[in-house]
Amino acid sequence: MPGELLETVYGGRYDKETGDYTGEEPERIVELSCHPGQVGFLTEDGPQIRTMALGPPGGGKSFAAVRKSLIASADQPHSVGGVITPVSTAKRDLMDQFLEVAEPAKWVAGVYSNPDRIELVNGTVVQFWASLEQSTRTGIPFKHANFDWAVEDEHQNMSTRACQVLNLRGRRAGMNYRIWSTATNDLNAEFQHRLREWYNNPEVAKVVPFIASDNVFVDLRWWDIQKHFLSAEDYRRLIEGERTVPGVVYHAFDAQRNVRRMPDLATDVTAEVCNQRLGKPYRYVVGFDPGSAQNASHVLKAFRDPGPFTGPVKPGEMRVLWFVVGEFVTKDTTTREHAEQFSRAFPFGKQECIWLIDPHVEGKETDQSDRNQIRQAGMDARWASAQKIPQKHRFQMVNALWCDATGHRRLFWAADAHGKTLCPLGVQSAQLYRHEDVGKKGRGDLSHYTDTVGYALFPFEYLRGNPSSFGANQENKWGSRS
Repeated sequence: MPGELLETVYGGRYDKETGDYTGEEPERIVELSCHPGQVGFLTEDGPQIRTMALGPPGGGKSFAAVRKSLIASADQPHSVGGVITPVSTAKRDLMDQFLEVAEPAKWVAGVYSNPDRIELVNGTVVQFWASLEQSTRTGIPFKHANFDWAVEDEHQNMSTRACQVLNLRGRRAGMNYRIWSTATNDLNAEFQHRLREWYNNPEVAKVVPFIASDNVFVDLRWWDIQKHFLSAEDYRRLIEGERTVPGVVYHAFDAQRNVRRMPDLATDVTAEVCNQRLGKPYRYVVGFDPGSAQNASHVLKAFRDPGPFTGPVKPGEMRVLWFVVGEFVTKDTTTREHAEQFSRAFPFGKQECIWLIDPHVEGKETDQSDRNQIRQAGMDARWASAQKIPQKHRFQMVNALWCDATGHRRLFWAADAHGKTLCPLGVQSAQLYRHEDVGKKGRGDLSHYTDTVGYALFPFEYLRGNPSSFGANQENKWGSRS
């Protein structure tokens, strides 16, 4: 299919003696094919350090990654570039695809190993790395490398740790350092968290989406066939490029508005609220969700809500904002071991907090001993309710706290001075926990990290986040099992 030629020519006639392009017309120009959706990514030259092409499986992402590395190699003579893939087999594939173009064009000066690299006649060295961490001792394979630019393929399968290491490998290039990535909009918690961060920080990161139909090299009927294998939601997300994660439990959560720094400590009313509802002025509320593989806890504090309020405020009524200020997760521990490690991790006294526990006592993952084990570790513990909490009710309550029908928000994940959340697993759960995943346990289960918050808040907010739920004669409804 004939297409258009772009105006820009990358590279040129190279003079080995001067070590630069001469500015003369080259003897031969190599044309690189691409489809319309890839053009924006391949020609992107903005100020952002990171640029991501977000496209469908089979949409030409690896194809684009190879061509971007070829363009960068020609455009930046004497540079050191890194081409990063999640695993070694993919690294070899991209290296072969690079050579398929570069060798016939007589760009290649040599091919070497340890590390795998291609040296070009213009002095550029392109290193090929897999990001998979072989062990905690050896760390990320390219942790000692230095790059002037880098290209990541299948970024969604890379760990956040690997991405952070790659961010730091450009210090030699400084503000000229660029990382170009390709990815599929996969429901991977770590990746989705990074994607949200990029969308929320356009000054340092840019997302260039393209949809399946942009790829003119693939029969359009192929994408129609995929409708038989994907849910409607997954088809819109993966094939049609829809950004929103479908069917999330906490649809009212907004990462920009529900992650913020804590208010002034002078407005801390946790002790007052606990004394009113629980009969003791605890300074911290801990939500706990035990599990067979891991235990999760979150620490909450209450602050006076400054408003504005859309409805009338009754005399003496106190409205509060809730902040989740701490996160603690352990694997393969008993409840008591988890509680003891928790008490060493957080600086407040054991009697300053109250643990509110998953009340689903008839379930196989929870039994009466959880409360007793926490008490044996020296801390107060109660069930979040005298009866099993209806799951739908708990989800509705938390959603109303994220944002109620008037647009008022009363529940937040606390952030540090740089705006980064103190509870990354909790934020990922709020963003990605989907209705179709409810009840599914095992690897990738995100439920723990927001269930804890629901249990912590239930004694205070069980009327679906209604601030008027603070009143008399409520404690006995659940306090009988304390």
